[in-house]
Amino acid sequence: SEFSIGLTDDFSLDSFILFGSGPSGIGLLDSSWHGKTENCAALTVLCSVNTGGHMVPASMFISANVKEATMFRFIEGTHQKVVERARAITLDRTPDLHQKICAAAALIVLHGFLVLHWMIDKCRANLNALLKCKKHRLFGRVYIRLCQFHVIQAILRWDWEIGKRGLGFPLSLDIKFEILYHFRELQRCRSLDNWEAAKCVFFERVHELFLVDAQYTAVCAYFEANWFIQPWIETFTDIGMPANQTRDGTWNTNNWAETAFKTFDSVFLDNRMNKRIDRLAVIILNDFLRFFQYWSPRDRPLNQRIIALHTNAHNLWEQDRVVQVAED
Repeated sequence: SEFSIGLTDDFSLDSFILFGSGPSGIGLLDSSWHGKTENCAALTVLCSVNTGGHMVPASMFISANVKEATMFRFIEGTHQKVVERARAITLDRTPDLHQKICAAAALIVLHGFLVLHWMIDKCRANLNALLKCKKHRLFGRVYIRLCQFHVIQAILRWDWEIGKRGLGFPLSLDIKFEILYHFRELQRCRSLDNWEAAKCVFFERVHELFLVDAQYTAVCAYFEANWFIQPWIETFTDIGMPANQTRDGTWNTNNWAETAFKTFDSVFLDNRMNKRIDRLAVIILNDFLRFFQYWSPRDRPLNQRIIALHTNAHNLWEQDRVVQVAED
């Protein structure tokens, strides 16, 4: 089917204006095919994260053709809607948020809608669409981040881009965890000039884990075919990131987009499958997006304190201030 439709409302656009733009803003993109429509069309969510760490939707997209061209039109269409909204903004928010959104909207009118960070799963269509946005400078300078959870999950499962899974032989969890440890070290590479050297170090350390050369060769072939290729290299390493940031910073998973689907499926679809497309569109516009307007999520107790605690713990670990004490 060639049918595609993008869905949003003013409140959702306001949310994207407020939380998507600027140095700390982010856009998260994810698609789900399971149980949404009777013709297996995918539902794609474009969302952001508010200051309390909660997902806020920006727009939704229903299409059976999740490809570079359709995804680019969806992202570009959302961009156009945001700019139009910024030029003629009327708000239904608290006075404080009203003032902040108006200020953000004024910046968009002057300088354009700049979303610095984008988070995706390992989906070629989404990546190519964002690279096309980057080429057209739709959002200014863009950093595309690959969800670290899905990176680790894919490696543990030996998922291939061509759709198959596995290496043809089992590996113990101990070896998998060692490979992941060295892969995480490899992710700290910050320059394409140093990439080949960093990759060689990774393969040398992985080689030490294997007694059978055929197994080592298969593991190398997996990484060369699925990860150590462009344009993926710069999405899971620190290459191209600002000097004070890594891929393991604040934005390192796509879990907020996953939350959007979990909430949508359980609360608004009642975990029932395969709605008609027109019915699904009505649910999105009249129920799902309105929910976030009238029942905005609130901070959980101690939310900011827990975040600060984890940040301090991470800093202590990164500065090698955590030492192992021998047991008596």
